[in-house]
Amino acid sequence: MKLVICLVPFASLALAQTASIRTVVSDCPRVSGQPLPVVRGGYCIRLDTGLVYGPTGQFAFAALPQLPGASTVYVHDVAVDPDGGFVVAAGNRSVNGLALFDQYGSQKTFIPLKGIFPSNVTVSEDHSIWVLGKHNSVPKAGDYMTVLKYSSSGQLTGSFLPLSSYPAGAVAVLGKTAILSGGGVVAVVVESVSESNTNRHRELIRLDYSGKVLSRNSLDDVHEQAFGMTADGNLYRGDNLRSLPVYLFNPSAQSWQEVVKPTGTTALVGADGANLVFHVFDGADKMRLSWYAQPGSEQLASRN
Repeated sequence: MKLVICLVPFASLALAQTASIRTVVSDCPRVSGQPLPVVRGGYCIRLDTGLVYGPTGQFAFAALPQLPGASTVYVHDVAVDPDGGFVVAAGNRSVNGLALFDQYGSQKTFIPLKGIFPSNVTVSEDHSIWVLGKHNSVPKAGDYMTVLKYSSSGQLTGSFLPLSSYPAGAVAVLGKTAILSGGGVVAVVVESVSESNTNRHRELIRLDYSGKVLSRNSLDDVHEQAFGMTADGNLYRGDNLRSLPVYLFNPSAQSWQEVVKPTGTTALVGADGANLVFHVFDGADKMRLSWYAQPGSEQLASRN
């Protein structure tokens, strides 16, 4: 009888994970041979076109920033403010910076980033804007801060992770990068490269909101490219490939633990609040997105 009682909670948790909270067939298009759109705060975003689709799946607005003296603009990343609004990292060869949009998609202001190429951006729950970038004149720039923190009004409030803190010989931060925030933690996925371009190192760096480094772990043996961070600070990684598993970072063990993945043909594409968002592959041109609760601790797989 005791064995039966112990198994019931596990079965309930497994069923909770395989049943989606909601599913949306989004007008956000998936294009063969192109990276999947990203999901930030319930919004589906095509970074290659700057098109943003709302939580209901309908087109919301085009994140096309107006930059001073620039006719051609490239969108590098888009972040969603937890209480509404968006931050777009954008630029071209002459100017780079952050364009702040309201919840309706109208640009409010532009924050120029002198000499910095903003590759990734996130907005934490305290409305701070965190930017991961590299210096435009690398390798001649010398040492510089790779993570910048701004207030919601555009004031620089902190700068962290100098280039000199990366492996010896690193002259740039580039490539497979990301920055996410939630639950008092900023997670930076960064790749550094040597001047000869022969030595690259990829790692996960976790900071608290004061900029203090909590952990640094190598990601050189990790191929997954999709990351999602929930509002409670849990960091997950997966891939745009439907066949690969999903992992949760365990801060205490400083390791990744495989977790139960939703049934069917799915791939992790991001997070929305406390939930994870998966792309359901059904062969259609539109994105079928399903929201799931995070897996419980009993749903961790046996291998790290």
